[in-house]
Amino acid sequence: MQSPLEALRHEAASLYRLVDFIATHLQEQESTYTYLESTKNFFAHIRRLAKKTEDDLNKTVQNAKIKPNRIEKLYRPAVTIFTDKWTTLHTFIKPATDAHTLSIPGPLISLAEQSLQRIPGFDNCTIVVLLTPELMYFQNTVQGREKLPENTALVEVPYSQGPNFFTNLVVFHEIAHFVFARASGRAFGPGAVIKRLISKIEAVIEGQAGLARRELGGKLWARERMMAWTEEMFCDLFALRVVGPAFSFAMIDLLKLAGLMNDRTEIIFALDHPSPAFRMKEHRALLTADGWWKEVQELEAEHVALMSRLAAIATEKYRLEIGDAPKRSRLVTAFVKEVMPSVRSAVNSLTRGSAASVQDFVSTRAHVQKCLANGIVPSALVSRPSLTPTPFSIINAAYCSYLTSLPSLMSKLLGQDPRVIGHRKNWTQKIEAWTQKSLEDFELIKGARV
Repeated sequence: MQSPLEALRHEAASLYRLVDFIATHLQEQESTYTYLESTKNFFAHIRRLAKKTEDDLNKTVQNAKIKPNRIEKLYRPAVTIFTDKWTTLHTFIKPATDAHTLSIPGPLISLAEQSLQRIPGFDNCTIVVLLTPELMYFQNTVQGREKLPENTALVEVPYSQGPNFFTNLVVFHEIAHFVFARASGRAFGPGAVIKRLISKIEAVIEGQAGLARRELGGKLWARERMMAWTEEMFCDLFALRVVGPAFSFAMIDLLKLAGLMNDRTEIIFALDHPSPAFRMKEHRALLTADGWWKEVQELEAEHVALMSRLAAIATEKYRLEIGDAPKRSRLVTAFVKEVMPSVRSAVNSLTRGSAASVQDFVSTRAHVQKCLANGIVPSALVSRPSLTPTPFSIINAAYCSYLTSLPSLMSKLLGQDPRVIGHRKNWTQKIEAWTQKSLEDFELIKGARV
């Protein structure tokens, strides 16, 4: 029979081999691909953890040889703890190494990181992208995050959408999840804003006698629904204020692509997400309040028509998804009427210094779209060299061009037919590439002026 010491050595060597492979894999990937600075720092953190684990495993086995009577009660449990940690860390490595600069829009991720850092208390936070097989975006909050840098937002991006510039505007929704989760554990600054929002939910639940009893029962269930809807709407409106209407367009494209926005789902509040109709109603209301809607409402684009139609649906028609029979719900009514004003207030408070400028968009839109219509990267404007449109003005103008002017652009090109889907796909990628290049140029111009 194998001795306890030999069994310990076997377990330690197996884990050592896994950790050594991860450290070597990171080194190989970094020598092959280029990564964003935040991802490189993340890899360095993982390598430090790997080195420490290897050292700890060696010490554990050495100590076990000296004190074999403590193997079962101390040293094997220690190896189990190390293993549990790397079981979690293992899941991050390949998704992160897959997210090199050829597979994600690096300038857009950097812009999202800069926007995150403008939130008070988040100035040292970074974003690390993980590519996922799911056709949806997530902010990763799995157990074991204490082993990773607390200031790092792990954003999961569908691998199929990784290179797509416009769709990845949804990343701004995910960094809002990071803001919400991280702020809720603090009592000052953004934390105080989120805590007031959570207190409002508690007050609504307490003040509505029998609020959840007619559905699945219990205040805990009702609170979980309210919290989920509140966080989702906070993230939607946060991203919308920071980005502008292009975020709404990107969200519509993603929800339709994932089959989550259609005639069957548009008025349904799912257990974790508000209905698409309500989300678009709130999007349009915020865009109207901030002066954006009047600038995009005349676009001949299905996105704008869809937003208008969904926003016009009366809130009384919303239904809660309960089993196979969606029903009218007092919980939904209470959320819409009593909680949402606090959500809007929280978003306005936290984005006061980082909202996209509609004035800059208005002053530069025509020039940006003229550049794109002629295949020119819209960086510094030729007609007014001293004027450089902000990244979000470029993004919004480019998305508007993508929705309305792609056929016109293609008609100027020999052998390109806007009725051919493959041709449209190619020129969509070109518009995205020009838009991304303009963000890179903006950073160069900004750096030259400092």
